[in-house]
Amino acid sequence: MNRILRATWHDYRQRAIYMLTLNKNPLMADFGSIEGDWRPKAGEPGCAYVRASHLGRCIKDTLRNFDEIEPRARILQYALMPDHLHILIFIITVR
Repeated sequence: MNRILRATWHDYRQRAIYMLTLNKNPLMADFGSIEGDWRPKAGEPGCAYVRASHLGRCIKDTLRNFDEIEPRARILQYALMPDHLHILIFIITVR
């Protein structure tokens, strides 16, 4: 289901930080697979993580070099999941 949720009171052209969630098309390959053990805390040896697929690695490479594609935006953080992607993006300037 494609839904675009926007606040009618917000001007999305202004300088701001936005959190985006992008879902993959069900017909596409997964962005990766979950590996490791869910019991250890994040960062501990053996903890769960997403091993990026070829498509997932391409997405990560693009996000890491995003300022070359769009100099008016910065990727602050992202989380690649098997079937979706979270991005925290800072819009520096607008046209």
